[in-house]
Amino acid sequence: MLAFRPLRKRTLLTLVLTFAPLVPEVSLALPIGFGRNQGDLIYKEIQTPNFFIYHDARTPHEGQLVLESLESARPKLEEWLQVKRTEPLKVILSSTTSNPSFANFITDAVELQTLGRGGRDLAWHEYTHSSMYRHLDNIFGPAGSIIHLPWMPAWWIEGLAEAMSVSNGSDLQYGIERYYALHGNWPSYDKLHALYDGSRFSTIGYAISGAFVSYILRTYDASKLPQVMRDFYDYSMPWWWPWTFVPFNGFMPMDQALENYTGKNGPQLYEDYKAAATKYWKSQQDLAFYRWTNKGLELKPYETLPASTPGLGLPGEAITFNSTFSFQSRGDKLMFVQREGGDLFEAEVTWKNDIAQDYKRGVSLPDDALTVRLVRKNYLLFTTGEVNDNLDPKRTLWIQKGEAKVPLMTRSAYISQLFMSDDKLVWFEEFLEKNQLCWAPRQLVEKGQRLKNADIRCPLVATYPQSLNILGYRSLGENDTMTEVWLNRSEETLYGDRHQILRWSPEDGRLRDLPQNLRGKPISVAFNARDTWLALADRSHHFLRRLDKDGRCVEERDLANIVTSLHNSTSDLLMMALWQESGALLVKTNHIDAPVKPCRLHDEPTSPLIRAMHDTQKPLKELMAQADPWQNRAEASIADDQKRIASAPILGQRQGAPIKDAEDINWRGRPVFAFPWIGYDALGLSYGALTVPLMDHMQNEHVQLIALYGAESRYPDIQLSAYTTRFKTTYTLDVFRRQTWNRNYGPDSYYFDERGAEIGALRYIHSLGLSLSLSLKNAWMIPYLGDDALWDVLAKGYLREFNIGLSKSHGFHWGYLSYYLNSSIASKQFNANYDYEKTGVGINMGIPISILGQPTSQSWGASYSRVRGSRRKFLQEAYSPLRTFIPGSGGGLNEINSQLYGDPYLTNLQYGDTQGRLQFAWTTPLVADIAKLLHIVYLQRLDATAFYNYGRAWFQQIDPRFDSGTAAHGYKLDLQADVKGVKLNVGLGTGQVVGQDWEVFGLIGFDALIDQDKR
Repeated sequence: MLAFRPLRKRTLLTLVLTFAPLVPEVSLALPIGFGRNQGDLIYKEIQTPNFFIYHDARTPHEGQLVLESLESARPKLEEWLQVKRTEPLKVILSSTTSNPSFANFITDAVELQTLGRGGRDLAWHEYTHSSMYRHLDNIFGPAGSIIHLPWMPAWWIEGLAEAMSVSNGSDLQYGIERYYALHGNWPSYDKLHALYDGSRFSTIGYAISGAFVSYILRTYDASKLPQVMRDFYDYSMPWWWPWTFVPFNGFMPMDQALENYTGKNGPQLYEDYKAAATKYWKSQQDLAFYRWTNKGLELKPYETLPASTPGLGLPGEAITFNSTFSFQSRGDKLMFVQREGGDLFEAEVTWKNDIAQDYKRGVSLPDDALTVRLVRKNYLLFTTGEVNDNLDPKRTLWIQKGEAKVPLMTRSAYISQLFMSDDKLVWFEEFLEKNQLCWAPRQLVEKGQRLKNADIRCPLVATYPQSLNILGYRSLGENDTMTEVWLNRSEETLYGDRHQILRWSPEDGRLRDLPQNLRGKPISVAFNARDTWLALADRSHHFLRRLDKDGRCVEERDLANIVTSLHNSTSDLLMMALWQESGALLVKTNHIDAPVKPCRLHDEPTSPLIRAMHDTQKPLKELMAQADPWQNRAEASIADDQKRIASAPILGQRQGAPIKDAEDINWRGRPVFAFPWIGYDALGLSYGALTVPLMDHMQNEHVQLIALYGAESRYPDIQLSAYTTRFKTTYTLDVFRRQTWNRNYGPDSYYFDERGAEIGALRYIHSLGLSLSLSLKNAWMIPYLGDDALWDVLAKGYLREFNIGLSKSHGFHWGYLSYYLNSSIASKQFNANYDYEKTGVGINMGIPISILGQPTSQSWGASYSRVRGSRRKFLQEAYSPLRTFIPGSGGGLNEINSQLYGDPYLTNLQYGDTQGRLQFAWTTPLVADIAKLLHIVYLQRLDATAFYNYGRAWFQQIDPRFDSGTAAHGYKLDLQADVKGVKLNVGLGTGQVVGQDWEVFGLIGFDALIDQDKR
């Protein structure tokens, strides 16, 4: 199920001709995949003329929902973008992983990673990507978009998909827009070019990009969107590339396309957008905006805050917490989980001027505990987690009394909430398409008795596309005894989501419906001594609804903030967690400082594609206007929408029946791409092609061919590789003819002409946390370069070699530890020309260290390798203080150091049959967030590193002293950069081998499609 493994070939990734700028972008496409093999998973397929849907057999409703969502959106996106596919789109769903989903433009497939809950809006987001990429098809087919996409800014790539689908929810998208409009510290235009680092800013960047592109389409004629894409295609052709490098001409392909459309370039449009958004949201003064200042809490939405964010525990400033998942209210207290070094504990929030100010330490927690816990005076309930070989979750619930702890139960699900009533332990769990509320007798739990299946009841169950989530709970007293759980049951339809609030009583087991005729998407509920407060979302903002004892609306208060969660209090206080850039602002108050509003009918989060389902005949221009968050909708229009949503069938079904039955999957092969390619051999450049002539729809089986011909060497370099990830073990086959380095001697370089094949198997043994690789190579090792007289005495000829590799890594609160063992054996029992074994071991440790609030990291490592035997290759062991690139060595193109000034002692090679190395590096960011765009490269940070290496290569007979090694040390500056999620680094360093003069060197590295000469 992997989309691709890294393609392995000795090719120099310069691509100095037509494909030079493209290499980093390829990395974004191919290696993402699902990060796992198909293994034991059984897949089903649903086929229509437009789509192949491949889904886990355990999640049939998900497959049906995704198909209907895509079929419904297809005619609208084809109309809006003026594109039409010629082949059905392959859509592959992973129910066991939650990595980023991806519209793979190289393989022309959509990869949805959903944990079994791939919803309408996520499918629409990725399908919008796939549709917009059809404007970039060229002579190389869909994969040819690699020529154009490096020139398209990330804010347009993701912004256009979010403008159409609003997959994160329009309340979040415009809540984040409103936050920056009122706060004043907008992300820079350059910052919007880096959205793929997986940080908190990814969510922010997606939201701002979506709102920005939506503004462009609303402000200008959205019907001209296809022309924008066509113009971009033309301006990103290779003959325009040199013009982008001419200083001060201001030409970039996307900017020129936007100027043709709007008369303005990207930066100018962004300034217009920020000004318009700020003006609108500052005019909405009936929205209360909670925020921190050094004077306490203020609610003036039209003033701009300082750009800096508060620190932890600084006087007069609020704590900002990175997650609200672990918050628990207990009486008037608010608790959360905190780690300091190796110490994990529950902490209590302390308050000043109605905002969270600091925390104080509470109960210690086991080091392996998750944040789901229940603390009582006499015992602690907590959960631990693991996954099996199939990546399916297991959660174990423990009870701890004093120092003794025993397991109570293990559930094959994620457990996200624990409650204790008078007589029941209640929890919420979910796995794949099912989520449910379950309970077990409190008496058995407190006795520490292992729970049997017969002891567990699950009275409330939902199966996707129906979902449950906990809104909150009613409780009594300081012990926080739960008396009622409130849940939201939601259902996805093409016209929007239906929501129903349910109340479950542990006392009598009754489930009660809370009528919500005024609508709104429920987010959270909290109870205090006087009131019940319900937080909800409508199309553009969050609001609070106060309910009476029967659940009827009494009043509403509109907020400018995004409400993450509400928390109970035994007094008349309401505690709120409010989203902000650096985490969540915690507020407690006995009065909501917002104008009292009457109870009103609300709409819910929406998108232009949802609007298109309501109004199928309207063009994109009118639908964008309907979805405008800066325009209020008439109550009659909202009421019409709600009637349609109320009567709509659940997605994935037509009158209660599947829209098309799923079947067992069929193997379907297809060619993927063929590109011209440039490589580098022992004598210089080589030219040829890189192609994937065969891959199956599920992306399990993959055949790759690289064929190059040396311009100087006249050498035909060919590698044919095939692999399958259909099973738990990955099986590989490589057939090759290649140049293989056999060391340098005097003025000559010695190379083999290696011709042969290698079969391999790779397996991650989950129970041991161990990676295992095995391979067997059969090859003719024919002399190619070097002195013939010396070749006469060197080992050569037919070689049978067996290879084994083991590696393991551990993550700890203090850092990580990894180690490996590799061995290659060519014994005389199977070889007439060789008799040797090569073994290598290594260990590496990483330790993050904060110094005066500055994050730094240390790396410690040691390695040892040796070759023994009576008939060995000329190249046995080679050592150099710093790594450099040697064609045919299998070294790769990451962390390449090149000499710039001085004698090259740092990269000088020592030879022997044994080598050892000790190494240390200490890295600190000099500039932690550069956030500047240089051409199409986003500059992230500048690191400074001090390094020290000690080691040498030697021959066994010498038996050297430990102090006879080569010591090297130095310093380097390393600029970290990004192009569409591909990491680049370039730097400059100085160092010396002790006893020699100082040298200056350059360094470069990047993640890429091709791992240069990796063998």
